[in-house]
Amino acid sequence: MTLEQIEEKMRTMEHEIERLQAINAIENLAARYEVLHTPVTMHRTPEIFALELPDCSMEISDWGLWVGREAIEYLFGTVMREDPLGSIYQHHLDTPMIQVAKDGKTAKGVWWSPGYEIPRYPDGRHEMFWCWGKYVGDFIRIDGNWKVWHWHWLRTFRSAFDKSLVDDWMNTSVGAPRPHSFPNVQPNTFHHTYSTIDERTPIPFNPEPYETWDDPDWWLGECKDYKGRIQDREFRGEISKIAKARK
Repeated sequence: MTLEQIEEKMRTMEHEIERLQAINAIENLAARYEVLHTPVTMHRTPEIFALELPDCSMEISDWGLWVGREAIEYLFGTVMREDPLGSIYQHHLDTPMIQVAKDGKTAKGVWWSPGYEIPRYPDGRHEMFWCWGKYVGDFIRIDGNWKVWHWHWLRTFRSAFDKSLVDDWMNTSVGAPRPHSFPNVQPNTFHHTYSTIDERTPIPFNPEPYETWDDPDWWLGECKDYKGRIQDREFRGEISKIAKARK
């Protein structure tokens, strides 16, 4: 083996080591999101995003797609602001599926996430919900540091802790937790929660190995025809009527 071949092999090994290290960094970044995801520190969540990029984004359930620094800071600082007294929002990250691009510049990830939520209402009441869903993320390396580029929370269900999901799915809340007047919130890319009278899809699909990032809809996999599928208040209201009539 020539010196040139040895040097090339060393460069390849160094690059692959960096890609492996990236997986650990991205897992820690996703975990950082969950640590911040509590009323006391919710407003700090934007610090893990690539806010310097105009297309950085956050999408939560059916609240719309929030794009850019101003939108993301408003989302976490105002829309998601909660009274911290007795409130808790705790989600876990399971089944990590992460692919780092061959060029080492970006990465894709999917996590399944069970959790529970206890909001405090204006009248002082507390209520507990089970909340399950999946996270989808695009990550980008900037100046040697990994940041969240695009982040989606795809809610599967949210139900009262003392009721069966089969009985309570049509009564869970939809839409942002409080009214807001922020302009330019874009339409959701996808929102499809559980119901007893609708089929489920395997969205999001796990990320496949890739050379360089070029497909924002990769997580829709073979179900890309489902893009834009939204269960809005009117749709869920109609399903609720049907479900109750069938009981």
